[in-house]
Amino acid sequence: ISILNLTSEFVPQVLELMKELAKFEHYIDNFTVTESDLLNRLGSQAPDFACFLAVNELGLVLGYAVLTFTTFTFDLRPTATLKELYVSQASRGKTIGTKLFLAVQQECKLLGVTRLNWLVMKGNNHAAMFYESLGGYPSPKWELFEKVL
Repeated sequence: ISILNLTSEFVPQVLELMKELAKFEHYIDNFTVTESDLLNRLGSQAPDFACFLAVNELGLVLGYAVLTFTTFTFDLRPTATLKELYVSQASRGKTIGTKLFLAVQQECKLLGVTRLNWLVMKGNNHAAMFYESLGGYPSPKWELFEKVL
């Protein structure tokens, strides 16, 4: 398994995995991302995200992780949000998620990120246990609020 940055050749495969995640998290009816959207983001002069892929020797994308950045925080250093980390059902239990998360951590360190945040869907105990095994913990200070617009 190789961990690579998203390039245009992998966009169709990543989009399919994104749709799998949208189904799992019950928002597929609102999912609107297209290949063009991803390609436009990739081609941006100042991309606001990073996407890492777990790719096997046959060139199949088995999982991905998306980071977004907030550039102005209390210490004027970036904060990263792990927006999505998804491994295909057939590829789970093979350390792919761990490899993706470690690549995310390494990228954060290279960029001077001081805090990495992410959300875990309520009831997804497997994800919570996975992140705890990698040193993550529920925030004692913050609770998520949202409003659909």
